[in-house]
Amino acid sequence: MPPPGLTASWRLAREAGLEHFFLLTQEKSEVNRAFAFLLGAQFCGALNDNLLRYFLSFSVATGGIWAGELGRGGQGWVGLAMALPFLMISGFAGQTADRKSKTTLAQALKKVEIYIAAVAAVGLLSGSLVLTFVAFFLLASQSAYFGPTKYGLIPELNQSQYLSLANGWINATTHLSAIIGMGLAGPLYALWANGGENWAPGGVLIALAYLGWRMANHIPYQKPQAPHLISSFGWFKPYKDALSAMQAGPGFLIAGCWAGFYLLAGLALLFLPDWPALLGISQAAGSLLLAILGGSIGIGSALAGLLSGSNIRTNLIPLGATGMAIAFLALGLIPPTFTTTAGLLFLGGISSGFYVVPLQAALQYLAPEAERGRFLGAANMLSWTAIALASVLFLILRKYCDVAPHRIPLVTGLLAATGILLALPGPQTKMRQAVLST
Repeated sequence: MPPPGLTASWRLAREAGLEHFFLLTQEKSEVNRAFAFLLGAQFCGALNDNLLRYFLSFSVATGGIWAGELGRGGQGWVGLAMALPFLMISGFAGQTADRKSKTTLAQALKKVEIYIAAVAAVGLLSGSLVLTFVAFFLLASQSAYFGPTKYGLIPELNQSQYLSLANGWINATTHLSAIIGMGLAGPLYALWANGGENWAPGGVLIALAYLGWRMANHIPYQKPQAPHLISSFGWFKPYKDALSAMQAGPGFLIAGCWAGFYLLAGLALLFLPDWPALLGISQAAGSLLLAILGGSIGIGSALAGLLSGSNIRTNLIPLGATGMAIAFLALGLIPPTFTTTAGLLFLGGISSGFYVVPLQAALQYLAPEAERGRFLGAANMLSWTAIALASVLFLILRKYCDVAPHRIPLVTGLLAATGILLALPGPQTKMRQAVLST
């Protein structure tokens, strides 16, 4: 039924196939304004993460200004610096997100980001890899704490029937930030490395952090879900408790499949900074390849959210895995050119969105309300374990096995092919029944 007084607008939205998005933006407008500010705050933070990550990746990759300081495949160390804080912190962050107001946490964490961006700016101005790397590690730590808070706020700001759509837009804006961050990293790196405006990268980081903090301040207060929770200070115990609880249902399977996406994406985003030298293109053009992959994941996520509407479509998962397998296997077998690389990355990215959005929505929907932060913290831990494994695997392949960059996609494609097994009746039935019965 159309909302009262909005019959004409509803009709236009329905004719365009956007009725579910129309409801998300019209019903409970004060809640949806809050969700818009959450989108904006996470967008600015994700953009900062991507900008500094790929700036560093270009700096230490083949031909980069700091290439010799970390050795061949140096961007693998950048990937590890991003992943390790999430492994160490996500469990504590999940407990904190359950015990405290997620709104208060979001605002405090976004303020801390401003100070970290200032440290990165000093490192870049002074040309210090060590200081810039430390700032990147601190930024990753801040993001690790923000993750369970951000994902926990999604179901608190949206009704359950819009979780797939809300997650689609969260993923879409996250990957939009990846497009912009990847696209800006190359030109900003060139400007900085060539002795131009070396203040520009740090200035952009500080401005984005400040804007994200201002947006977080507009998210209305949400009460703590488990204020009397007693924190566990063992490093792995919070993860172990949450993973044990997940095993009572399909949550563990869903979280593991979700982590599989990050293993594949982690490998892809590590081998691409080496491709400018392989294809004989500039680093600005290399940024474009990264942006194509990130952008297509965002498009695929938005499409998956729109196709799902008010449902969680688990049948999209094996379809996405099939597309990723085809794209990355072809990328590793076909002689590389800029055009074929761009086209196959686009196919792989679209397929990735179809794979990850239903998994993310199902995980949030099935998590008990009082344990949601811990469930999502544990899922984040699995995802970042996969990213760390991707970094280690990349370092082994490049540094120790001397595998050419254009052959690493074969490994990515073979791993993606395992996701096709989720089309089998057992896993599909288990996930569907859990979603329908909750």
